[in-house]
Amino acid sequence: MPDDAIAHAEPSAATPLQRAIPWALVATRVVLAPVAVWIAYADLPRWLWLAQGAAAALSDIYDGKLARRWGVVTGGLRQADSVADTIYALGVAWSFWLAEPEVVKDHLWPILIIIGLEAARYPLDWIKFGRGASYHATSARAFGISLILSTFTVMGFGVAWPFLWLSMAIGLYSEVEGVAISLVLPRWTHDVASVRVALDLRRRAASEPATVDRPPGLVARYHALPEKVRMVTTALLGALIGLATYEVIFAIQPFEPRAPVSWAVAFLIGVVRQHGLHRWLTFPERRGPYLASLGRAYLMYAGSLCFGTVLDWSLTEGLGVHHRLAWLACLLSTATISLVFLKRFVFLERVKPIEP
Repeated sequence: MPDDAIAHAEPSAATPLQRAIPWALVATRVVLAPVAVWIAYADLPRWLWLAQGAAAALSDIYDGKLARRWGVVTGGLRQADSVADTIYALGVAWSFWLAEPEVVKDHLWPILIIIGLEAARYPLDWIKFGRGASYHATSARAFGISLILSTFTVMGFGVAWPFLWLSMAIGLYSEVEGVAISLVLPRWTHDVASVRVALDLRRRAASEPATVDRPPGLVARYHALPEKVRMVTTALLGALIGLATYEVIFAIQPFEPRAPVSWAVAFLIGVVRQHGLHRWLTFPERRGPYLASLGRAYLMYAGSLCFGTVLDWSLTEGLGVHHRLAWLACLLSTATISLVFLKRFVFLERVKPIEP
């Protein structure tokens, strides 16, 4: 729902109690986060932890359901819902560490990377929209369901495989899609089911330029930087996200040789990420049709993909170089080539920019 519709989201027919109940359910998860940590810290019976987890899950299900039934959904409520989910998830991670430290150690890298990606999304959304995101995408819902399953199997039965690894994989996709939605959306909107829906909203906004919000001051100042500075800075931002993506893929994918395969998969995902970042931050005046420029990006990066995969295999399998050093070497070699051809091959059209 766009900003200009939020003010009309609460009908006068709703009673004060109906408006208060969804907020109370959201607050329940904030309260239960330290409760989950305390139960684990005090080594209380596990059924108490499972009971609070069930209460948190029910609050997450019914806050939105009741708000929609009573017609009291607002942007503020949905944003608070997302913040409460994050706070409770951190509480669960902390209680995991206290109750099952070996499980956490076995899954430490993917857990930290997902937390890092979630933390990175907040400044991204505040820079672009001036507020946090609240998409409640289908992938995020799937992540939530998988977390419920994995937390109950770990805390209830001490069993992590395969549920926690599956949850980490879904969580990675959810976080990457959340970043993609933020990059695609032209203005703040809540309840966006997928990046495909975000693309549809962007196309509608492009046909109504008068209704598109002006970019926040920070983004406008970034666009005022020299193009080469924007290009290098955006590439560094993408590299940090790319490292997080690679680490999760390397941790969860079972195929050998692990490092080259992980590099190739992360690279294919990274094409979409880098294309979106450069489209939004580096070349605001060269935004032609999205799919056309994305297709050219994949064509341009095809050579880098082959070169980087062979280089990674040679370094890790042939010379025994640590896989993270090989990742860095591949990044430096392919990024240099890619930056040279971005403007000349991918972002060709000079058009009136669609405001981010």
